[in-house]
Amino acid sequence: SAVQSPTAAPERRAAWSAFVRRAHVRVTAWLTVLHSEGSLRPGSPERHARLLLAVIDGLAMSVLMPGNRPSTDQLRETIDDAFSAVIITA
Repeated sequence: SAVQSPTAAPERRAAWSAFVRRAHVRVTAWLTVLHSEGSLRPGSPERHARLLLAVIDGLAMSVLMPGNRPSTDQLRETIDDAFSAVIITA
């Protein structure tokens, strides 16, 4: 069963929730470093982390769904667009 479905085993739900929290903490920490270096666009690292993780989550779902899956190039372009919205590049 799905990790977050009502019938999912509690240990699966807990493990997934812990994974999601760790991912947010790690991405936020990375963005905090970029912020201190002046490489982050306006907005808090936490807000940017939510945006990046939402994009990654959405792309992961699109890859798992049958039908019109994005190509590797499309995935890369979307990730590049998300990073460009968050990170200042030279």
